[in-house]
Amino acid sequence: MLTWYYASKTDEQHLAFTRQFGELEFNPAALIARQYGIETQTAGRKREIPPEISVISNIIEDGKAIGGLGDGEAFWHTDSSFVDVPPTASLFRALEVPPASAGGATSFLNCYTAYDTLPDQTKKRIDGRMMIHAATHSSAGRAHKGFEKVDDVSRVPGARQPMVRTHPETGKKALFLGRRINAYVIGLPVAESEELLNELWTDTTQERFTWTQE
Repeated sequence: MLTWYYASKTDEQHLAFTRQFGELEFNPAALIARQYGIETQTAGRKREIPPEISVISNIIEDGKAIGGLGDGEAFWHTDSSFVDVPPTASLFRALEVPPASAGGATSFLNCYTAYDTLPDQTKKRIDGRMMIHAATHSSAGRAHKGFEKVDDVSRVPGARQPMVRTHPETGKKALFLGRRINAYVIGLPVAESEELLNELWTDTTQERFTWTQE
């Protein structure tokens, strides 16, 4: 997943520029509703937003967050990995940017290096394995309607994705974990899956694998 930053004045310009790279995908809420029939929370916006655009904001208007993820922080995640074929890239357009001292930074994980530095035993354990990238929560940790409590993570809706992906041109391997909430390693007892995923997330989110844009 690549992420680009681009300055445009209108939604239409933003969409027109992005279409130069290929067909556009819907935003995560629209994707979940379309593929899984799960009702998601909608933001309190005063204008209609094209379904290809996802608004990320901490602004509250009339008592409601205008952003698709509410007004809080997002957890570590891969964009839209809960669908069978995730989008290749995301393109950000900043309308209002707070000063670095007020927050608003965006951080990225290097999942190539995180994989490279795993113990050989762990690599053998996860190479070739698949996991469920659950569609039960947003990247801000909000549960979608009907999934406030999940009793069996092995049966949640979501995409089956390889735990390790190989770049088609470079041949380099990278971890592909999606997000932590309700993830499940297929074929393992739930307790063993939880232990493995906790171990991987703890290792992968070390500061040495992160880069932050302020």
